[in-house]
Amino acid sequence: MMEGFRRELNFRELGGIQVKDGRRVKHGCFYRSSPIASMNAEEQKTLSSLGIKVILDLRSDYEAEKAPDPDVIGAEYIKASAAMDFSGHEVDFSPEEMEQALKNGTLPAETMSAGMRQMYSRMPFNNPAWTILFDCLKQDRVPMLYHCSAGKDRTGTASELILLALGAEDQAVLDDYMMSNVYRSAQIEALMNMQKDTITAHPEYRAVFQSWEGVLKENMIASLQAIIKSYGTYEAYFLDQFDLDQNGLDHLRDLYLE
Repeated sequence: MMEGFRRELNFRELGGIQVKDGRRVKHGCFYRSSPIASMNAEEQKTLSSLGIKVILDLRSDYEAEKAPDPDVIGAEYIKASAAMDFSGHEVDFSPEEMEQALKNGTLPAETMSAGMRQMYSRMPFNNPAWTILFDCLKQDRVPMLYHCSAGKDRTGTASELILLALGAEDQAVLDDYMMSNVYRSAQIEALMNMQKDTITAHPEYRAVFQSWEGVLKENMIASLQAIIKSYGTYEAYFLDQFDLDQNGLDHLRDLYLE
């Protein structure tokens, strides 16, 4: 956990994660978090001391308008929703929206779980948010902070793609992703307690509730598998999606690994 930030903010960095060639991601380049609006004054002050150049807000317009990020001196703010449905409309990942669907009885547990896996499988492809992300990487615009509403799903996918581009193993991606359950353990426990009657009556909803406040490994596995299924290799994916050939990937690795 980074000093100066409450655990529940899920504020951390990719620095120190080891990749296939034995190098590690440099510290102080890539920060991931829940919204800045959730930070108190001291945390915002600490954030300002990190020299952030870009803040990439991956939330929907609705989420961003509901809790707008405050200005951070020296940082360019970019809003780019990272989750879209098949019609191109932004998806609101807030627990409130999912809870309403549950109350309405419109989405059975398996449908909700399958829908989340489908969202993860779709997010890596033809996504304008990731084009912006990788433009920033190519231009060495770091330190950067990227976040969504809980710092776990859309933010987790951003971390996935950065780590894969830098040559990380799938397991390293999964390990980083699953840390959201450690940072957000209090939120997860509170939701489970709140929904204990529903879980007792319908145990299949436990995984659904886990995905609301935490993460499920199978969702990230679905994302990784979707890339390989579509392209065969991660290198082919980065070439097609971001015009990054092996020389381009090597350049990023020289910039951000040590």
